[in-house]
Amino acid sequence: MNGPFPLPTEKPRVLLVRLSAHGDVVQTLPVLGLIKQQYPNAYVGWLVEKAAAPLLEGNPLIDHLHVVDRKRWLKTLRTQPWNIGRVWREISALRQELKGYTYSLDVQGLLKSAVWPWLAGIPNRYGYQGAREQASRFYTDPLPPFDRTNATITAALEFAALAEASLGLNLTSYRNNSALLPYPIATPTPQQVSKVNECLEGLEKNLPLIGIAPATQWQSKRWPNEYWLEVIQTLSALANVVVLGAESDRPTIEPLLEALEQQPKTRVLNWVGKTPLESVYAVASRLDVLVAPDSLWLHVGQAVSANPKLNQGKPYLVGVFGPTATGRTGPVGSQHQTLSTQLACQPCFQKICPLDTTECLTSLRPQQVLETISQQLAKVQAEVTV
Repeated sequence: MNGPFPLPTEKPRVLLVRLSAHGDVVQTLPVLGLIKQQYPNAYVGWLVEKAAAPLLEGNPLIDHLHVVDRKRWLKTLRTQPWNIGRVWREISALRQELKGYTYSLDVQGLLKSAVWPWLAGIPNRYGYQGAREQASRFYTDPLPPFDRTNATITAALEFAALAEASLGLNLTSYRNNSALLPYPIATPTPQQVSKVNECLEGLEKNLPLIGIAPATQWQSKRWPNEYWLEVIQTLSALANVVVLGAESDRPTIEPLLEALEQQPKTRVLNWVGKTPLESVYAVASRLDVLVAPDSLWLHVGQAVSANPKLNQGKPYLVGVFGPTATGRTGPVGSQHQTLSTQLACQPCFQKICPLDTTECLTSLRPQQVLETISQQLAKVQAEVTV
């Protein structure tokens, strides 16, 4: 390694690189929080792709948010190659913008993330040994390898371990209890809060609010739509329910949404495609319980619950897990619950079930999930009666 992290009084400049995906960006927030906790004078920038940038905008601990518009650049080069000059100028401008950092931490470990600190000439470039796509060739200091299939350590803590090895962070207390990890997020704006309140008008105010986020990008993580429907129908008799997801999630859960259209809507709101990414923290901060697979919404819920001033430690989470490991990307904290059938083939970490059965999810029945949600609702009720 090129040397220890400088004293905080020297105001070191650190570039945190996590371009995508949305859930992984949220799980990288503890790295930012820990750097600022232990080196409060550090200047910390974050390099992120445009699609995920709303998750970080307004974050008080990010001194400069650098945005990569990679997908637009690639589309332009593919469909308008005569505009290569404009794309090159924008890339050069971002490269210039990144100059001046002393340290970079590539938490992503891909070619698209590793190349930027190298292009900017950052002298101390940290990343994982054996990173995919030969990314480690661009680091000055490849550090202990990242094992994305390690089910024994929380992913957020393993991300932080990169900063431990490179910047000297002290993770002792967090290794003993990863629920202590900080998740610095921007406080929802008055406009965002007002919008959420407006959307909740008409619901019964004395009932708990449950968020259901059924969609996920991985085919192997998808709990059957008919199971979700049974859960939502049962819960709507007990609580207010809001169905969450991006517009891009609509095709995968269309049967569920169509079935909900046939149900009374007094206690079920369909917010799929109606909550922009910059508002997800505001939405989660109003929920009492949030139920989701291993996806963005589960990690957003984790981040909000780690900021008790937002929602008194809620939402209480229920994670529905199939091919991924509950101990790795499941919610941490005694107030949260995770469900998994624990088959011999779990976790496989495959986007498509290699056995072509998805039995790990189909064998997890709605009644099991409803029982766990009932336990979480009991905690909410206990708070009301105190």
